[in-house]
Amino acid sequence: MSFPLDHRAVHLCIDMQRLFAEASPWHVPWMPRILPQIMLLAERCPARTIFTRFIPPATPEEAQGAWP
Repeated sequence: MSFPLDHRAVHLCIDMQRLFAEASPWHVPWMPRILPQIMLLAERCPARTIFTRFIPPATPEEAQGAWP
């Protein structure tokens, strides 16, 4: 089953924050590789791009839960 993108589609951008790009306990090494593609998508239609924001605990050790 396919669902074509139409005028209702949005670009949902999850947690694209400097926190993940810089030297921090939350650093992810792939951020520099994907950032240019994210910027291109967001620039195409900024009004239809939705950014979420990760609000970290004071330390990674205080984080609860896990990614499955």
